[in-house]
Amino acid sequence: MTAPQVIATIFFLVSVGSATTLALMAAASAVLDAVAKTCDRARPDAGRHRSRRVTEAACRLRRAALARAAIP
Repeated sequence: MTAPQVIATIFFLVSVGSATTLALMAAASAVLDAVAKTCDRARPDAGRHRSRRVTEAACRLRRAALARAAIP
């Protein structure tokens, strides 16, 4: 490989890595927004279904993360 090919290859790989990282960050943001909406919404009729236990666990984790982030 010549030097320009090496430089082009490195640039391409960095660009692909940046695009992948951006996509992962967008997906993570969407998941966090969905969890926030779910935790903020009251669901008194849900009962003790397995999905409700998972939701409660996710909400506890979210509250713990928010509390940890608020510590000065």
